[in-house]
Amino acid sequence: MSTFDSITYLARNTPYWGLQRITSREPASTFANKEISVTEGWMHNVKMPSGAGAGVTVYVLESSLNKDFLDIESERLEILEETKFDSSNKTPQTMHGTIVANILGGTTFGTAPKAKIVMVPKPPPSKFPANDPNSRKGLKIAYDLVIEHFKKTRPKYAIVNVSQGTDASTVDDAVDYCDRIQTILDLGILFISAAGNGATRINKETREEYRAYWDLFTQYREHRTKQNITNTFESTARDIFLINKKLETLKNAGTITPEIQGQIEELNKLKEDSNAVADKLNKLKKSEMKIPSGWPGVLSVGASDVFDSCDKQFHGSGVDIYAPGFVIPFITDSTKKTYEYVYTSESKDLKRLQGTSFASPTTSGAVACLISARAAANLPPWTQAQMRDELFASARVIKTGEDFYKILCIVKKLPNKQVAVIAPTKVPVTDTVEDKKKPHGKSKESPL
Repeated sequence: MSTFDSITYLARNTPYWGLQRITSREPASTFANKEISVTEGWMHNVKMPSGAGAGVTVYVLESSLNKDFLDIESERLEILEETKFDSSNKTPQTMHGTIVANILGGTTFGTAPKAKIVMVPKPPPSKFPANDPNSRKGLKIAYDLVIEHFKKTRPKYAIVNVSQGTDASTVDDAVDYCDRIQTILDLGILFISAAGNGATRINKETREEYRAYWDLFTQYREHRTKQNITNTFESTARDIFLINKKLETLKNAGTITPEIQGQIEELNKLKEDSNAVADKLNKLKKSEMKIPSGWPGVLSVGASDVFDSCDKQFHGSGVDIYAPGFVIPFITDSTKKTYEYVYTSESKDLKRLQGTSFASPTTSGAVACLISARAAANLPPWTQAQMRDELFASARVIKTGEDFYKILCIVKKLPNKQVAVIAPTKVPVTDTVEDKKKPHGKSKESPL
């Protein structure tokens, strides 16, 4: 049975236009003309799936966090290894991790305001000793924490949201990251990731090839270890340098015994493999594809704006679905009663707070809502493939040029009929608002 045939929708007020967008099948030509969608003081009356993410655990992998600006009740918040988060290098209200968590599970404008949020640190280099080789492997540490926590607590429903990404620049990085990503998927955890920022076209074929690359990289690393090639630089160029040194030593040893000849052949084969690996790594680098979003099993999320434009950030056949990622609301003070919006014309510090990083938690929260609604309807948990299929089936598909984009929509698609949208209502903006459901904010200039 389809999720959308069995769930109940409940009314909810929110100041975030993104929630209105993912619960509406209105075309952008109608929606974008409603200036009230992103203007100060407007509350959007939307219909969200019942449950609001209750019973679902969402792991949020982030580098920065200030819990004083989290709009999440303590009883549904867990922070793993809090000291490993960066809480000092940005203004607290605009910390990336804080906003991602609030977009996903915040009470005021979170997509899943009843989900349990587990904040998982991706430690920045500043959290490591000088010259520590692990300083650029924060995501590896974060994945290990997720796996450990999941095995220990065994939540019935779990999602991983990653609004961080990295290049697979070395064999060891590619294998270490993808081994862990696949382990998370094999545990039955749904995996959702930001595609990446920058107007880059991501190719579906490159994503599909990545699994074969992973097999090649894994075999190569095993072969390298067997030949005692110890490479602290983790580069294939360094591998080849060390292989050539060993070959030179063997060839200058005097008599070439069958055993030495066998070693020479093994090393020559390893050198060939090293060149093949270098070629694949270079191809990945040129594609600009990120990990984890590039891994075939992960749901890769691009960013759409109020006009349904999807090509401002990573886009193309290698991106699975798109969700609101612009004009993001953020809490402005630790009382959690005021908020502002981030617009494209803001300062450089605020411009970075737009894009796929915020489309991903919007999607993760929507999935959490749908999972809790499925549970209430006594439907079984989703697999990763089922989640993709159902999100694709309900998405609004738009065409731009020769490209087709699937935009997240969590209301049932009705044949030849638009789903009714409840009109927004104006909330008076005062300095004495106490109700958390009626925050107020400062108006900025025109969105996007």
